[in-house]
Parts: sequence; structure tokens; C-alpha cells
Amino acid sequence: MIINFLKKRINNPSILDLLHNSIIYLVGNGLIAALAFFGSSILTRFIPPEDYAIISLLESYKSIFICLVTFNTYTALGRYLYEDTDDKKVFFGTLFIFSFSLILLFQGITIFFLDFFSDLYDLPTRATLLIAPMLLIFLLSSLYEQFFIPKRICKKII
Repeated sequence: MIINFLKKRINNPSILDLLHNSIIYLVGNGLIAALAFFGSSILTRFIPPEDYAIISLLESYKSIFICLVTFNTYTALGRYLYEDTDDKKVFFGTLFIFSFSLILLFQGITIFFLDFFSDLYDLPTRATLLIAPMLLIFLLSSLYEQFFIPKRICKKII
């Protein structure tokens, strides 16, 4: 209703596109904030405080270890995509294999020294084993955001 009113008042299509995209962005961010607000209240009903603390610790460790384990190489993709080269797929594949191999190596070391790392991280043994899968999920989502979303081919994947 508001957009139709503004279309009649504004004849410049670039301003209309800007307004349309801004409204979509605003609604999307509002929905994400609402989901976080209502989701946290739902989670507090189902998850005891001890488990919520473990989840928070795992998230903290994920943020630290993604930089340490992958040497922060996954962030190079964002810069490399804007260079004028033809080997983007090769670079993407090499970057993924390198990061994935380092995460597997980290998981192997964690499994081998599980009791040591469990005491070091002050986490239950089963929760310590979740750090590497969380790193892998974060790596995949980051590579997806850097590679597919800017190219606008994300709908083909989903």
C-alpha cells in the first residue's frame, strides 16, 4: 500500500528499487531479531541453565578455533572472488579441502586426547567432540555466504 502510493509520487525507478530493497532488508532483519527474541525464551523453557552454559561455551570455542584451526584462510575467498582470474573454482576447491583437512586433523587430535581437552575446555566429554562439527558447519555456511550469495546462485543450491 505504501509502495503503491510512493510509486505514484516518485517516477524515478532507481529510487523505487532502493526503497523496495530497503523494505525487504528491514523486514528480514526484523524477523531475524524477533526469531532470536522469541527463540531464546523458548530455549530457556526446554534447556536447563547448565546445558545453556555448555552451548555458550561451545559457541565461544567455535569462534576461537575457527581462526586457529583453519588459519583464517576461509576469509580469503571473499577477497579472491573480486580479482579478475579464471581459477576461482580451483581456488574454492583447494581452500575447502585445506580447511576441511585441518578440521579433520583437529577432530582426530581431539579424539585421541579427549580426556585432556575435556578438562582443558572444562566441558563434558560428549560436548568436546562437538567442537569440530561446529567448525565444519560454520566453515560451510561462511563459504556459502562468500561464494554463492554474491553471485545470486543460492536459489539453485537450496
